[in-house]
Amino acid sequence: MRKAAARLASSKSVKCSTIFISRRRYHDSALEWAQKNPDVAQACLDLPADLPPLSESSLSSPALLFSDLKGYWNWRKWKFPCSPDDIRYAQAVASHVLSAPLTLASQLLVDKRSKRSQRWCCIGARAEASLPLEYWEELLVVGEYYKQSSLQLQLDFIGPDMKEAKSKVLSVGSSTLQLRWLYSGKFHDFVNFKRGSDSSWDVCILLNPGLGHKHLTKDWKPTLDLLFANTAVHDTLLLTAHSKLDAERDATVLASYTDSVLSYSENPFASRITYEDPFDSRHLVRPNHYVTTLTC
Repeated sequence: MRKAAARLASSKSVKCSTIFISRRRYHDSALEWAQKNPDVAQACLDLPADLPPLSESSLSSPALLFSDLKGYWNWRKWKFPCSPDDIRYAQAVASHVLSAPLTLASQLLVDKRSKRSQRWCCIGARAEASLPLEYWEELLVVGEYYKQSSLQLQLDFIGPDMKEAKSKVLSVGSSTLQLRWLYSGKFHDFVNFKRGSDSSWDVCILLNPGLGHKHLTKDWKPTLDLLFANTAVHDTLLLTAHSKLDAERDATVLASYTDSVLSYSENPFASRITYEDPFDSRHLVRPNHYVTTLTC
């Protein structure tokens, strides 16, 4: 088992330069707890040994599973072997590593109309591209429960803050998820110059992109121009935001590209770890706090 707790305690959520990260004064209490209690924190991150049954009777009400993290943890019989006083810290740490897979599952798989075979691309991939593989398997666990049949999923990672690597195929039951670390660079460069023939996905995913952040808007513009000018690249966009302010700023940028009304909502599978915006100490953010989808 990877030492996910140690990795989490040193993770960087907000895209920014190293100098700003190193000068942060704010530290989330759950991360401090994980640093002081690494063995307990790691035990709270261990996945349950047994998979839940796929029968409809495995859950009294399907809605309970994906109402929030509490429902999910109850369904998975997740263990938090810590003192009652520390349970909020343990759950915050677990929410952080589960946030990306469960957000994708809740937005893209639980709808009965969603396809069993899908290709996704995570644009601007960062921490999610280095997430221990066992947490990505949870996406298949959830998908198999809802679909009651096999899934064939592919998730590509593209972004300048990730490393290219050999692809991996994960399996749960009869379902598979292929993870591909395609390109360490900007998405529009990949589509236009690197692999134009391999540039079509069902869903493009932007996790906490900061489209409207004044330090990031310029870098995102070529990618957004491509996504909205060439809808052959994707059918759907899935976006998350660090905070209500972050969502409002991103929605303003996106409004210049589409006539669709964008409505971000709070994500029940957001990370419960908070970070200080390195450019604004008054602004605390949570990965995947808000979420929206946009169909083209």
